[in-house]
Amino acid sequence: MGNDIPRGKGLGRSCQRPGRNQWKKIKLLIKDDGYNPARALANFQEMKGKIFAGADLVGTASISACRDFFPENNIPLIWPLGHTRMWIDYPKNKLRYIFVSFPDYADEAEFLTKYALNNLGTKKLAFFYQNDDYGRWLLMG
Repeated sequence: MGNDIPRGKGLGRSCQRPGRNQWKKIKLLIKDDGYNPARALANFQEMKGKIFAGADLVGTASISACRDFFPENNIPLIWPLGHTRMWIDYPKNKLRYIFVSFPDYADEAEFLTKYALNNLGTKKLAFFYQNDDYGRWLLMG
């Protein structure tokens, strides 16, 4: 994703306070975790007290490593980009800090497979996956 996410977030760096004609500036902090779960958690621990929300955390492994950080510190996590089923059995009192908008992999795979078979005339399918939690969840779907 590189610089695409920060560029897109630039559209929302200012926001209007509800009921007021005042704008509040938002400073965007960007940290590279190198797709390393330990580094992802270290980045958020370093930013603790400096952020009001975390956004666009990428990768199921990184999200799994960081997911308790957010409710334990009363910080919302917005748009975690990873496997959504990790939240199914998550305690409801902690889930109130998590805002997922990414589709479930199984639903997405079913839709894309049916589309390829029914609309594109596909005869054969191949699946490539990573040998980690993300890849194993994809195979289960």
